[in-house]
Amino acid sequence: MESLGLVNIEDLRAVFVVGGSTLDVTPLESCAARFFGTITIRRDVSDMATLMSEADVAISAAGSTCWELCFLGLPSILLDVAANQTAVALELCRQECALYAGSASNISVAELARSVETLVRSRERRQSLSHRCRQLVDGLGAQRVVSAMHKPAMEPALGMTRGARA
Repeated sequence: MESLGLVNIEDLRAVFVVGGSTLDVTPLESCAARFFGTITIRRDVSDMATLMSEADVAISAAGSTCWELCFLGLPSILLDVAANQTAVALELCRQECALYAGSASNISVAELARSVETLVRSRERRQSLSHRCRQLVDGLGAQRVVSAMHKPAMEPALGMTRGARA
């Protein structure tokens, strides 16, 4: 939220989503009140897809939400907030599906602000990220799994066929 305070984009609007387990949102509300643009804080959201579909850019932890962001084609800046998220963030960055800002514990407010401003100002970059995301996650994965499960079992490895002796 502090990073958005440094982003110089007129009429910038941001929605911050916090989980239901967040007990005290007062610090977030205080920070939002100092923001140049408009910040809305939403708590315990039940329909993230709607919020994501209305957004131009997302800033997110690189957890399982990444796959929803990709499916919706939402250009994203990813941060890892846990060690198991780094590989996902790096791979999505490598495949040009998202930007990887680094570890949430190491990135500066100014660095994140620069990443946000650069992405918001570049329509071409957002379109490219969106397109690559939709190529990666097209929503047909479950159908592919079912199809693979219905295919006949493959022969044992090493080219051996039934009845062949080693």
